[in-house]
Amino acid sequence: MSSDPIVDRKKKPRPGRGAKKKAKGPASRGGSTSLTRVEILRSAAAAFRRVGYYGATLEEIASALKMKKGNLYYYFRNKEDILFACHQYSVDRLLSVLETVERSEAPPEHKLRQLIVAVVHTIIDDLQGTALFLDIKALGPRHLRQAIARSTVGMVRERGA
Repeated sequence: MSSDPIVDRKKKPRPGRGAKKKAKGPASRGGSTSLTRVEILRSAAAAFRRVGYYGATLEEIASALKMKKGNLYYYFRNKEDILFACHQYSVDRLLSVLETVERSEAPPEHKLRQLIVAVVHTIIDDLQGTALFLDIKALGPRHLRQAIARSTVGMVRERGA
């Protein structure tokens, strides 16, 4: 199992929409499912970067992975859930680096350098940078509140303030 909470997240049934049914999905499988979720996030981020959130289609995201559009619904409810997962994935990666840097005994200038490098790598490597800096306004109100809370409150909590 991955240490990445976005990759390991189980699907939660929506209230009033089959909440009593046992959810089928990636939580019941092993590590290959986690890898597939990350591959979907990377494909989606590339599409969002190329044509924007509204221009990207689930067909395009799936096609890049040689999947059918319906396969994506096994992992995510809709395109907004994919965008939200991209954002959360990147925030979690940065919070992990922040925690590691804070625990280190390195001098402050070295810690700052580590954080800057981590942010730059997130922008250019992890999910092609779209996750944190582009298209966040495309999230619905619930996801937007969660994304803002996770990135701001999470960083404050990590710092012990």
